[in-house]
Amino acid sequence: MRRYHHVVFVNCRSRVLRALTSLGTRLVAVTAISSVMFAGLVAAPEASPKVDSVSIDLARGAVRGPGWSETIDQNEPFQLAGFRWRGRNEGAVEIRVRDGDGWGEWGEVHGNPDEAPDPGSAESTSFTSAGPVWVGRDVNNIQVRVIEGKLSGLEMVAVRSEVSFDRRPSASAMPAQPPIISRSQWGADEGWRSYASGCDGNPEYASSLRNSFVHHTVNTNTYSMEEAAAIVRGIYHFHTHSNGWCDIGYNFLIDRFGRIYEGRYGGITKAVIGAHAGGFNTGSTGVSLIGDHRTVSVPAASLNSLRTLLAWKLTYHGVDARAWLAVTSGGSTKFSAGTVVPLPTIAAHRNVSSTACPGDMAYNLLDGLRPEVQAEAMSAPPFPLPGWQAAGSGPGLLVLDGYGGLHPAGRQGAVAPGGFWPRWLIARDAVMIESGGYVVDGYGGLHPFAGARSMPNPAYWPGWDIVRGIARGPGPSAGWILDGYGGMHPFGGASLMPNHAYWPGRDIARGVTSNSG
Repeated sequence: MRRYHHVVFVNCRSRVLRALTSLGTRLVAVTAISSVMFAGLVAAPEASPKVDSVSIDLARGAVRGPGWSETIDQNEPFQLAGFRWRGRNEGAVEIRVRDGDGWGEWGEVHGNPDEAPDPGSAESTSFTSAGPVWVGRDVNNIQVRVIEGKLSGLEMVAVRSEVSFDRRPSASAMPAQPPIISRSQWGADEGWRSYASGCDGNPEYASSLRNSFVHHTVNTNTYSMEEAAAIVRGIYHFHTHSNGWCDIGYNFLIDRFGRIYEGRYGGITKAVIGAHAGGFNTGSTGVSLIGDHRTVSVPAASLNSLRTLLAWKLTYHGVDARAWLAVTSGGSTKFSAGTVVPLPTIAAHRNVSSTACPGDMAYNLLDGLRPEVQAEAMSAPPFPLPGWQAAGSGPGLLVLDGYGGLHPAGRQGAVAPGGFWPRWLIARDAVMIESGGYVVDGYGGLHPFAGARSMPNPAYWPGWDIVRGIARGPGPSAGWILDGYGGMHPFGGASLMPNHAYWPGRDIARGVTSNSG
């Protein structure tokens, strides 16, 4: 019996599909990244693009194991193929397609039950899926053979995802947010979010976002710009119509041209619970690279967008990209439920599941990516912090970073810094005076913030990083600057302060405080 519906799925698989076409993978040059990201972005289509599929029963009442194979001929051409079987058990099939030159090479499609919603959630199902993978623009003939596992109720879903439109979305109003192709722009049918049984169309949220997971879709690396959006639509349909999930599993996807797609519905600034790393979905965001990165390098454009996206998303939620945290597993193939797992805040899917995802070529980039993401986050003006909400009572604090950024805490509201030096660690200290205050740089420059008046520098040593602190004085906009030798330099009418300790030539002073009110 065949069931006709819309479908397509592309999941991060623990084994990789070998290229099914003869096209070579092309990397996007770094110098072309900015123009490619904007000129090739996808805008809302005039009409909903067509996505449909047919589900083909390969089991016919039998359990399929290694050695079984079948050739499938479809009257209607399709572009993606996915598989599913009953039970939460790993398995793998190989597929190859026929074109005018005959049968192509075999490619493996592996299914892992952890590439799913969290166990026990409303979306959790009792079967395992594999794929979908892009097999070509117009495929009619495909051969399938089982190479791993005993697969009960095996089905193949042949997905036809219409290739269409390639226009530009409008840029985000948030300065730190990268351009993101919205669901409406890539052609999401929001009715699919309530297609599966038990799905009401409403997203679920975690109380906070703590970390991220990087995936790859184990898909061809040679798709075109137009085909990329068709792949995303196919993944969405497969996840909702075949897997029985309430939405696409990933929170974000990135194609090989560096274009970022909004994944799961619910708001890109929210802690939306996805379905990409079973047992670890709650409190995480999942970003999937559309491609196969076991042996093929991540394109420069994709890596650039991954860095920018994570810098924005993690900073928005107050997550340090270089930190580690302890996460309690909800149950996966690698960690049983209740196991406390140490994880970096930018983790790979393989860190929590028995999978090779996101492929060695992507995984090996993560150690270098983490400090780069945090550096990008730190070098962006922190005012106002995107997710910051001041407390209603209690103390208010401002934390100064080395770039001059002022970060509020407690009941203190967000404040624009008077001086900000991206990637130049020259800020040395800050002081609150009346309703505003001053940041002092290493040369002695005074930079007012929050309405404090401009102040002539009492001492200034351009090119000589000798300043070590600043203290509040007895009157409005008055205080002292401390140099490394212990010298105290008054400003704003503060009195000359005889040094009780002074070490000329020895850079030993490190801080100063005052009881002036």
